[in-house]
Amino acid sequence: MRACPRFVKLAQIFGVTMDHLYHDNGVPQALHDKPMLDRWAALHHFSTQERERIISVMDALMRDVNARRAYGAGDSGPTASV
Repeated sequence: MRACPRFVKLAQIFGVTMDHLYHDNGVPQALHDKPMLDRWAALHHFSTQERERIISVMDALMRDVNARRAYGAGDSGPTASV
């Protein structure tokens, strides 16, 4: 299925996905975060070892945030677990 050029242009202008423009139902919030999507896309330019290290560090940071939340130390971020 070919994308409508107008949707592509609007998505680029607003920095969102085409799916977000078309409908906002059932789409995970992460897919609306263009800077985060750009980061994930950039990972493909790294070696496997570099990607694994980056993801490992992210996993450790998210584990730490979840632990702080679980034990009441709090965090200034969103309330959903990561």
